[in-house]
Amino acid sequence: MNTPPLTIKPKLMVFDLFGTLICPGIYRHPFRKLLIWARNNGRRPTSSDARTIMTTPGSIDDIASALGITVPQSLIEEISNDIVKEVECTSLYNDVESTLENIKALGIDLALCSNLATPYSAVIDRHLANFSFDLSLSCEVGAVKPEFKIYDHVISLTSASRDEVLFVGDTVDADYTGPIEFGFSALHLNRTSPTAGGSIKNLTEISYLINKTCE
Repeated sequence: MNTPPLTIKPKLMVFDLFGTLICPGIYRHPFRKLLIWARNNGRRPTSSDARTIMTTPGSIDDIASALGITVPQSLIEEISNDIVKEVECTSLYNDVESTLENIKALGIDLALCSNLATPYSAVIDRHLANFSFDLSLSCEVGAVKPEFKIYDHVISLTSASRDEVLFVGDTVDADYTGPIEFGFSALHLNRTSPTAGGSIKNLTEISYLINKTCE
């Protein structure tokens, strides 16, 4: 995996959320509970269930309805409480704020592009309210990475051209291969392994790479 060199300073930097900026604390798998309940009550799972969960706007009730599931209110409340606890246990990785401040200082705009169910968007206000982002969230756009529709939405919100966009995230298909195929530059964030090929191991490397384009 080889990242195209950053030959120009990007006008827009797009970040994934979970695993990139947001560090999860606990996993309660609330939507798995929903699907297990549905299976136990006669609904067979489908290959599109995860996509439906992440592309349906609205409440947990709305998501269940989109899946064709009618569930008891007690389960809705349990799922809601699970998500609240998950969100409460999230944090920013320790390199996020300084990196975002440095990018702002370089005059580069910021955007978020994430596959997530609507209730999880609460992490943005919880942790990133001090920064201004264009938002391309699967639950609002109706598409998931690496579908081109969601990258199209990123472009629709900016004056930058595709070759002026740098995408950063921790999932190869969604945050690296997909964006490059769409025409963006991209960096794969791998926090657990040494840097290799097109990967960076932390966000502090980004400012260095951008500054190199200005030399």
